[in-house]
Amino acid sequence: MLVKAACTNEVTQRWTASLGYTRTGVSPTLVRLAQKSATEARWRPSWLSPGGLANVLLTGLGFTWKRLLKWRRHISGRKLTVEFSSPAYLSESARLASEQLPCRVLAFYLVTAVRDPRREALLHKQWCRDHSIVGRVWVSSRGINAQVSGRTADCVQYAHFVAGRFPGVKGAKAKGASLLCKLDPVLEPAFPRLRVKAKKLISLAPELDRSLDMEDRGQDLEPGEWQRRMQGLESGKPGKVLDIRNNYEWDLGHFAPAKRPGTEELVEMSPSSLGLTSEDKDTPLYMYCTGGIRCEFFGAALRKKGFRQVYKLKGGVQHYGNTVGDEGWKGRLFVFDRRNSVAVGLEGSASQLACPICGGGVVEEFWNCANLDCNRRVVACRACAERLLGCCQECRHRQGQ
Repeated sequence: MLVKAACTNEVTQRWTASLGYTRTGVSPTLVRLAQKSATEARWRPSWLSPGGLANVLLTGLGFTWKRLLKWRRHISGRKLTVEFSSPAYLSESARLASEQLPCRVLAFYLVTAVRDPRREALLHKQWCRDHSIVGRVWVSSRGINAQVSGRTADCVQYAHFVAGRFPGVKGAKAKGASLLCKLDPVLEPAFPRLRVKAKKLISLAPELDRSLDMEDRGQDLEPGEWQRRMQGLESGKPGKVLDIRNNYEWDLGHFAPAKRPGTEELVEMSPSSLGLTSEDKDTPLYMYCTGGIRCEFFGAALRKKGFRQVYKLKGGVQHYGNTVGDEGWKGRLFVFDRRNSVAVGLEGSASQLACPICGGGVVEEFWNCANLDCNRRVVACRACAERLLGCCQECRHRQGQ
């Protein structure tokens, strides 16, 4: 006599009967297997049944409905959540005043595989147009990078829209992956128009950009851990701090231990330009940039070159200022919108930098050289700005001759 398992599910009963069990009682393991089979059967549509045409075709291609179910569970378990990073304020009144500002600047990046960058760019362009968002959005086969601005609610919705576009982001450590978004309050949109393009996110030197493994980019450090590491360097621990930005950005503000990059564009940067040698292969290297994406790509390049201890400031200087403040930072932070520069941490709390031209004044101004053939970024004090008349020092000297 057939005795059914202690499970009321009809599929489970059929499953145990098909095994030919004729003795009283069924082991707990068998019950669990039967329940699992019942769950799979509930998800499996009729056209994927063992006798269905689709199942026959999939089996011929090396797939089965069980493998499809496993893939579905794998993707659904890797949800991308949104994490916002906003400035801290000295007082409650300052916080309330910032919350009353109607707009926000939203900055984020995501390193992940994008199958069709052109199609993805069109979707983002249409979404931003429909919600009156302006700014820059670059999409490539390696991910997305955005600095946009608009009404507060629209910026928040856009962040969730992006997270929804990449639910199974490659490189996310299974569950709990997040999209870190820097959200700064502004009175009006900080960009003049919207530009959405399918293009490279970051331009490295050709010898560095070739065959990058974007799954091996170094280790992220939370702002608090970065702060502790910087304090350790001051106490004599080994390590080097690398500024993965440009000269004019360093002139405007930087972490105290970092040396001037010596390059005007990232494509000019290399391990040798930063003073790294083969002896530094085991030296802890601490990298930072404005928002974090330049460190992602340059970190992958350093790992490719054999540097073993590569650390990146998660979220860049923007997230550091929002989380920790300005400890260890000197000057202001260059940003790529109408604001031009912002304070790191509380407004006015960071130490001032001396003018790189005269050495006497305090850095207050920066501009592009009026000579269009030069167009170099210049950072200087107000007195030097008036003396140079909109040019860089070299072009002004040639004009004087």
